[in-house]
Amino acid sequence: MIKTDIIMVNNMKYQFSCSDIGMSCDFKTENESREQLMQQITEHAKSAHQMDPISEDVKAKVEQAIKKSEEPKQESEQPQEEQSQQAQPQESEQPQAEQSEQAKPQESEQPQ
Repeated sequence: MIKTDIIMVNNMKYQFSCSDIGMSCDFKTENESREQLMQQITEHAKSAHQMDPISEDVKAKVEQAIKKSEEPKQESEQPQEEQSQQAQPQESEQPQAEQSEQAKPQESEQPQ
């Protein structure tokens, strides 16, 4: 029987929404990198809200409003035990002749 283990890996994402800092704007973004998220927010602030440069108090609000989320991601992995079984045959996979020879005591081991 082949078994496959499921390993859960967490992908950290950073999220931001303009509405989180009191703006009446439906802009939402997320990114695995906080720095890249800030770049996306800065570009949006310039183009949609004409904030160039962004004031320090707005930057502080944005920093506080950024949320971290963890999304589970499933990855299949073959168990180590099964990998070693594939490399070496189990007793049941050995030819019948070999199994019967191993089961019999050798002549030198028999009592006389």
